Amino acid sequence: MPFGARKNIGLLLGIIISIIGLLGIFFKIPLTIDILAWILALGGLYLIVESITEFGAQRALGLLVAFVVLIVASMPILNQLGIIGFSIGINLLFYHILLTIEGIFLVINAFGT
Repeated sequence: MPFGARKNIGLLLGIIISIIGLLGIFFKIPLTIDILAWILALGGLYLIVESITEFGAQRALGLLVAFVVLIVASMPILNQLGIIGFSIGINLLFYHILLTIEGIFLVINAFGT
């Protein structure tokens, strides 16, 4: 079991995000791209915080996944806020796959150093 509040929050958040992603992959759940983008972005920010404290390849992979997730999730959010006038047309399945990957990395980082 991970120790410390940050690791426990990361573990809980990773499990919840993974469940949302897996439910979206296998079953149709009524979440829009806007909601999924906000979940992805907030999880990506927390994954950056978790990954900074890690060492070696786990740190590099965690930061890479977090930045890719933030880039993909920021486009619909910025379009929703009216900052940019375009949005990338990505299928909901892709967002659910990203949610699952992000959740897995949050769980892995919860058991790291």
